[in-house]
Amino acid sequence: MTVLEPWLEWSLSYNRGTAFSVIGDLGEPVRWVLGGLALLTVVALLLFVARAKLGRMEAFAFGLIAAGAIGNGYDRSFRLAPGGGTGVIDFIKVSYPWGGSWPTFNVADIWVFMGGALLLLLYLARRRTQPQ
Repeated sequence: MTVLEPWLEWSLSYNRGTAFSVIGDLGEPVRWVLGGLALLTVVALLLFVARAKLGRMEAFAFGLIAAGAIGNGYDRSFRLAPGGGTGVIDFIKVSYPWGGSWPTFNVADIWVFMGGALLLLLYLARRRTQPQ
């Protein structure tokens, strides 16, 4: 379904592989490995945030990354896809004006990206204000 012609559309897909479907269907055992890695990532982020002396914005950024990992990890491990197996539900498709499109993604991917971008911006801002 086209949302904003010609750039944005809702396009349902089930990603059974890695990020951006770089590697296609990974099979049954690998989904548990990737789901477990997502869980370990969240635990590591929570432990880091609990022990580090972070400001609110840094903690918020890590929270965004953890939320995205939880969402994609859950889908990867438990969300049943048509035709069998599991897959991360992706539904946001951005097309380029010159043709082609960015790989389809979801809200959890946006949260991970926003958390990472916020951490980068906070680092650059802190670096800029500190004396050399």
